Amino acid sequence: MNQKLIIFLLSFSIFIYFISFGLPCGTLVLINYSPHLEFDYIQNLKVGDYIIACNFKNDWVNNKPHLYFSKIQKIKITKTNKYFSFNLSNCCFYLTEFERIYNATRKKFIFSSDINSQDEILNHIGNKRKINATSIYTNDNTINNYNLTLEDSNMFFIGDSSCNSILVNSKDN
Repeated sequence: MNQKLIIFLLSFSIFIYFISFGLPCGTLVLINYSPHLEFDYIQNLKVGDYIIACNFKNDWVNNKPHLYFSKIQKIKITKTNKYFSFNLSNCCFYLTEFERIYNATRKKFIFSSDINSQDEILNHIGNKRKINATSIYTNDNTINNYNLTLEDSNMFFIGDSSCNSILVNSKDN
């Protein structure tokens, strides 16, 4: 193999290793929606647990997501100290740079680092929520990030009961 190609592949592999995907420790994941919303901390979830998911392209009925339980198949843990935060009303969300979130304004999934103030995102019942402010947050210490791989969809919801939830996509991270 060409020496330049080998050096490129090694450099690219090292770069990919240090990119942090996922959701920081402390993120609440939607685990049940009936009769009321239930969330659990992402660090408490384990392979084999079920969370609420949706298949964005196929499971929407009357502009509302069809929610179902999906089993966690794999959990990848990385570390970082840099997060992108955004505010919705009284809630603040923290995502790693390459976590994808559905942007209803642009009608596609985008990296959290591309979210702008005044963009709209979707919650678990298909309602749009306007982002009030965005910022970059750097912690002095690195913390764990959790990237979930689900059985049949990698689209799920994070949030809490006071501000509902938002749709994220960890597919292929």
